[in-house]
Amino acid sequence: MPVQHFVDAGNRLVITKCSGAVSRAEVVTSMEELSSQPDFRCDFRQLVDLSRVSKLNLGFNDIEAIHRLCDPFSNEGKRAVIAPGHGAIFGLARMYQLLVDHENFQVFQTIHEAIVWLGLEFATVNVSIRKADFTPNHQLPRKRARGASEK
Repeated sequence: MPVQHFVDAGNRLVITKCSGAVSRAEVVTSMEELSSQPDFRCDFRQLVDLSRVSKLNLGFNDIEAIHRLCDPFSNEGKRAVIAPGHGAIFGLARMYQLLVDHENFQVFQTIHEAIVWLGLEFATVNVSIRKADFTPNHQLPRKRARGASEK
């Protein structure tokens, strides 16, 4: 599936992984499925990983319709999108950010920046990713033991 969501209700977090070629229909279907999940709440935080997307088959009209008609999130919870690079995928993510037009929606180049901005612990995200059976395209930093020195 090109778009997958995992709801971690305990951490009030939705992890969304997109991969391959992604179409408007796939995004709409995934958002409808997400909003029907019993543990989902519209004010949860969201971490969206676009790093494995090869192509977003979406234009401005698609992005605008998805935002206006299908997006199940409110602006109460923070939402971070990981869109590495500065190509078309990054551009479409930024376009969506402009449509959302809220400080709680941001686009980042790295998973590290996104997790820090969301106010999450790396261990929490790692556990959620394992529960979701996602294989991230990122290596999350390991938590150092207290008192461990940096080399």
